[in-house]
Amino acid sequence: MTIMRSVRPTSSEGVWGWFVPSVRYWSVLRHVPTCTSPQCQPPRTSRGIFQRALDEVMRTYGRADLFRVVIYDAGACSKDNAAHVRGHGLHYVFGLKGTQPTLLDEAKRLLADRTAEQGEASSEDFDHGTVMRRIYLSDIGSGYDGWDSLRTVVRVHTETRDATGQVIKQEERYFISSLPRRRLSPEQWLLLVRRHWRVETAHQILDTALDEDAR
Repeated sequence: MTIMRSVRPTSSEGVWGWFVPSVRYWSVLRHVPTCTSPQCQPPRTSRGIFQRALDEVMRTYGRADLFRVVIYDAGACSKDNAAHVRGHGLHYVFGLKGTQPTLLDEAKRLLADRTAEQGEASSEDFDHGTVMRRIYLSDIGSGYDGWDSLRTVVRVHTETRDATGQVIKQEERYFISSLPRRRLSPEQWLLLVRRHWRVETAHQILDTALDEDAR
């Protein structure tokens, strides 16, 4: 689970406006200690434990108003979990995969045909080649397929090229969010997703290389 925390703006890196710049800023959780109890490390496939984990985090940090957005991969993407997050007065960003086929089909209908030139923001990373990411956004009607709080669908296209410029890998990932599309700029949406991936990568290292889950 990735959450967002409030910070004072010190630079443009990792910081985005929640309402207007003079009111409050938020950044992907990187430096705030996280809850380390077993309840806060739910198996990705268990939606019930996801809700208990969120309840535990809110009991620990809720009164401090440290975060307003919960980000999780497709394992937690369900109407029940969306309602649970909104019930805490928070917003969600969930990964979207085949476990929600109707919603995924609609996201693809809205976004899959958009070309590179229609990308709303992009980023490039250079490490033994180039990784280009482009983001595409669309509003979606509130209440679509019973998702009462749903507001935005997101597509991120990732293209990896080797040192010679040859394309060696392409990926498409989709997300849904209760945040209105225009609450963030396209650059901020892309930063939000990328910061989530950074946290997921760190968890994968702990789970595999350090065998943290066995402790």
